[in-house]
Amino acid sequence: EVQETESSSYNLALMQRLWSEELRRSSNTKRQPSLHRALVRHYYRKIWFVVPIMISESASKIGQGLALGLLIEYIGKTEAESWEGWLWASVIVFCGILTLITHHHLYFNTWRMGMRFRIASIAAIYDKSLKLSSIGGIEAVSSGKIMNLASNDVERFILASIFLSYLFLGPLEALAILVIGIFTVGPAFAAGYVLLFVFIPVQWYLSHRFAKFRSKIATITDERVTLVGQAVSGARVVKMSGWEQQFRDRI
Repeated sequence: EVQETESSSYNLALMQRLWSEELRRSSNTKRQPSLHRALVRHYYRKIWFVVPIMISESASKIGQGLALGLLIEYIGKTEAESWEGWLWASVIVFCGILTLITHHHLYFNTWRMGMRFRIASIAAIYDKSLKLSSIGGIEAVSSGKIMNLASNDVERFILASIFLSYLFLGPLEALAILVIGIFTVGPAFAAGYVLLFVFIPVQWYLSHRFAKFRSKIATITDERVTLVGQAVSGARVVKMSGWEQQFRDRI
């Protein structure tokens, strides 16, 4: 048995409540309601406790890199105390253990939240499909689109939940590394960050292009799944009419 918070009925009710709150909030602010905005607001409200874990993970990674550099400097010295080498080696091991523990706790909690969004979305699709008219019409949704939504598109909730928490921590971690690098290496360390900022518009452009191509691919995938479903359900008619080659070319 699963916990109540992991069940489809609980998560479906949660998504419906979030959507009702978003509709009420949008009517007061006179703006278009957005399920994306409602889910992101709920995500940051429920997942705030991972922030200290993320900070600990980032600090351990930065500390491990600094300790490794100091250990290399110690090895290059001709005269040095033995305890110094043991100290930096111990720091590297400690930071590695801390990174291991914090990373898995962070991954589990964010992945679990994404899984809840996925379960709620599948339950909402199933609940809506039971309320649709069986006759169909001009605006009828194909079975391929529904299958693609329930099997492929909802998986994006898990990936988004895992990496959404880095939206604010990433710039702070980059700023901390920049400051440490300037104090350790010198002003030349900032040259790499200049290139990083130069590539940001390029990455932004490529992400938008990828989103457009992904939308086109989703439409083609819906049509292909619908066609395959029709071919399987009408296999006898296809074989009797000799349409195997035509369906294979279309698929």
